[in-house]
Amino acid sequence: MRENVVTSFIRDTYKTTSIIPYIITAQVVLFVLLHILELLSFAETTSVDLFSLLVSKSTLPLRAEDFISQPWSFVTHPFIYQSLWNLLFDCLWLYWIGNMFLTYLNTRQFNTIFIGGLAAGALLYLCLGFVPYFHAQGLSWHTSAFGLAALISALLLLVPNAELRLFLFGNVKFKWIAIVYLG
Repeated sequence: MRENVVTSFIRDTYKTTSIIPYIITAQVVLFVLLHILELLSFAETTSVDLFSLLVSKSTLPLRAEDFISQPWSFVTHPFIYQSLWNLLFDCLWLYWIGNMFLTYLNTRQFNTIFIGGLAAGALLYLCLGFVPYFHAQGLSWHTSAFGLAALISALLLLVPNAELRLFLFGNVKFKWIAIVYLG
């Protein structure tokens, strides 16, 4: 008997020891749930704007006083996306760069570098909250890009001359892709 396509997709995707499919799934599921709440708020089904409330409580605040009142945002901030394009491109970058990383190094090293990059980005963002200029401007970063930047930086140090085949450009050395992304 033929196997169901969805069943085979789930089995093949989640049978690996990689954390990449789980991160992407969490980001997509939270994005869908957030926007369902946005639709409920837009349709005035609820008296409370659940979308804005959840986004404000899940994203990393700039002020240290606000961070003390919601320390869980240190963990939840990389999974909150408000734009479909940000979600799409971050998930694609994570998939491509993450799998390239896993061809050279192991899952434990991936987890350490990716989570360390997320933590470093969050700490940098919180430290910038103490600078009056950024505090007055209402600085807003999507700090999950720091996890990708950490992976790209590690690959840049490990295999700078690896070549990737890009659709319109042909073979391109990884160091040029990394320099453009990090710049």
